[in-house]
Amino acid sequence: LVTMRSLCLLILVLSCLPAYGQFAPELEQTINSMIRQHQYKFGNPIIQVGVIRGEESQEFYWGEETDTAIPDSLLMFELGATTKVFSAVVLMGLVQDSILNLNDPISQYLPDSIDNKRLTEIDFAQLASHTSGMMRYPYNLRYSQWNEDNLYKDYAIEDLHAFLQRYRFQKKEPGRKKKQCPYKYSDAGYGLLGHLMENASGKSYNRLLQDYVFAPMNLQHTRLIDDRLEDFAQATNMDGEPVSNWSFRSMHATAGLASNMEDMMRFLSAIMQDEVPAYFYDTMELVSCTEMQYLKAGYGWHIFMANRKDPMVYTHAGNTGGYSSYIAFHPDKNCALVLLSNSNARVDQLGIDLLNLLAE
Repeated sequence: LVTMRSLCLLILVLSCLPAYGQFAPELEQTINSMIRQHQYKFGNPIIQVGVIRGEESQEFYWGEETDTAIPDSLLMFELGATTKVFSAVVLMGLVQDSILNLNDPISQYLPDSIDNKRLTEIDFAQLASHTSGMMRYPYNLRYSQWNEDNLYKDYAIEDLHAFLQRYRFQKKEPGRKKKQCPYKYSDAGYGLLGHLMENASGKSYNRLLQDYVFAPMNLQHTRLIDDRLEDFAQATNMDGEPVSNWSFRSMHATAGLASNMEDMMRFLSAIMQDEVPAYFYDTMELVSCTEMQYLKAGYGWHIFMANRKDPMVYTHAGNTGGYSSYIAFHPDKNCALVLLSNSNARVDQLGIDLLNLLAE
């Protein structure tokens, strides 16, 4: 049983955030109980939960990081696929600035040496909404055990180009009895998206994040995963054993960001307070169905529907070899939350359960 700190820490009120109040004791107790049950069942050494509901906000910290003086709210975690939300925001910023268009063929921003004609039929909107027909991972990405490997450590731009040269996108064919959905989740698609945005803008993905996300939303700690690991929670696998952090030679836009509770709460607060750039809202457009009836795809977001027409919850989860994350917001109920953990035991179900509690 991992060491647990049963008393949650209240949110640090930052000068750039609204002055929220704290939750009623009954709600606070229920949230703590739900976190404790998840930690006991799945063994996540650290779980951090940040919650916003109306004018109330609170952070909950469970578990302890040994041998560090870093405040809980500044402890860094890999975000995994939650990175895609930030990549989609960058895309919409580039569209706003007329640097590219959503319906531009991606072949327009690739080297002439890549002569795969299928690429002329794929556009940015399809990549960003997972409707391009691209496979989940590039076929030339070699890995054996998902939870133990540093997937993108040796995967270079040259490997991505080789993949694009040979790959034949397999779009789903319409069925006779049932309409087929074009949605096919693709990490490869978002890795490619980041490369294309660099080529279109002439700027690095890191610079684009600074211009379109970090500076406008005052995110001071969120960054690409690199060798600066002194402020990171120790990565662990599902057995609680230490594992290495991920590293990237390319494909940053699919899973290459790290952040902390302070920045992620600032990000959610900006969304809830309508203090995000105008192009952010373009990521919330309903683009495609998925194979789940009430789950739709936006640009970067997965969108749970209250019914066939009305969006309800915008969300994304992420995992790397040693971390998990989950963010979600419910505009109509004016609530949002973020979960960060230093284990690849997923936390998205806990996030869904907490959001349902807040929306009651």
